[in-house]
Amino acid sequence: MSPLLSLNLKTQNQLDMKTIEELKAKHAAELAELEKEMFILAEIPVKPDWCHAHKGYFSCSYGKKYPDRFTFLEAFEIYKKWLPLIIPGEDWKGSSRSLYPGEINSQKSDERSTMNGEVWASITLNAGKGYVGHKMQFWARIPSGIISVSIDIQPEWKWLPITEFKYDSHGECVTSRVVPYGNGEDSLVKWWSPPGSYQLQYCWADSHNFHAFASNYVPDTLMP
Repeated sequence: MSPLLSLNLKTQNQLDMKTIEELKAKHAAELAELEKEMFILAEIPVKPDWCHAHKGYFSCSYGKKYPDRFTFLEAFEIYKKWLPLIIPGEDWKGSSRSLYPGEINSQKSDERSTMNGEVWASITLNAGKGYVGHKMQFWARIPSGIISVSIDIQPEWKWLPITEFKYDSHGECVTSRVVPYGNGEDSLVKWWSPPGSYQLQYCWADSHNFHAFASNYVPDTLMP
């Protein structure tokens, strides 16, 4: 065997071992995340359809088989089971905007940021190009840490904004006008969206205000 061929085989073996070690480390990290996600299921009051571990917090979501979605009443029943665990998010706005709880809100440490108030629960409406779905969202604290909860819902027609989109001959939106419909929210966040779409997040500052809104759609006998 020539020295050059021997050197190439040795180098290849080293690369193979390095790749194997990298894969082992990657799989070990993925397994640890999976075990963590399975562990927190025991801490969640209503079994979700999906959960995930992020850096510093967890997230879970509830949904039905497409195209079905939870009614507001069904989503509110899930919300009530989470109620003892819910914590508010904080609306911080600086170089960007974040509604995370204070202890994991990166914008809180930005000296240019200002806090616009707390967010107990919110309803996000997404429609148009690049966006799909409407959600009820809130934060909670379980023994393992902070968790974001999202529930896919079918919005009431009166929640939807008035929209006016104009398109050119190529089907591209050239004018986009979105007028939100007020729902007694404490604040409204208009997230960036491409022309021909919208992403609006209606926020309520505390449980009292959110329950006052919910009472329009939930029978008195089912209110907390």
